[in-house]
Amino acid sequence: MAKDIPTYEPRSFVAGSTISWTRSLADYPASDWTLKYFLRGPGDPLNITCTADGDDHAATISATLSKLAPGEYWLQGRVENAGGEKFVVYEQRLFVRAGLDSINTFDGKTEAEQVLEGLVALAKKKASMLQAEYTIAGRQMKFETQADLIKAISYWSRVVSEERRLRRVNEGGDFFQNVNVRF
Repeated sequence: MAKDIPTYEPRSFVAGSTISWTRSLADYPASDWTLKYFLRGPGDPLNITCTADGDDHAATISATLSKLAPGEYWLQGRVENAGGEKFVVYEQRLFVRAGLDSINTFDGKTEAEQVLEGLVALAKKKASMLQAEYTIAGRQMKFETQADLIKAISYWSRVVSEERRLRRVNEGGDFFQNVNVRF
């Protein structure tokens, strides 16, 4: 069974996978324009030149080329013609996720979830301490008061909540999560 090729740029992909999409640009048909994508982030830079599929632009990143370091990248699309004109037609953040075949252990937590977990553990262990210091994921924090710790927990709770909401939306769910209550 052939996989349907999306008609939009990916928002995320798993490193080491083949990624394909087509893009139809009415003002920049593939017969007159070349669409190129530039991917920049924590891994090696990647440039993708689309091929013509009628007047549509077809992009493919091979499994070998997509073996990028996991993290947040920036994808930019630009059309060019033989006359030297160039126009940016697409810009968006893109997330590269680690392929499970390339790692031995995986807990599935984002960095924000790890930081929040560490802060909550610190609050439970050091609830009466006026001064606390810790290092998580290469970040060092020092709290002078319990209020500082509570403020950090509140901030990271909002970040984790936003990540989960965006993940739910990207998976086709609702923007808001229903909370059922009974009176």
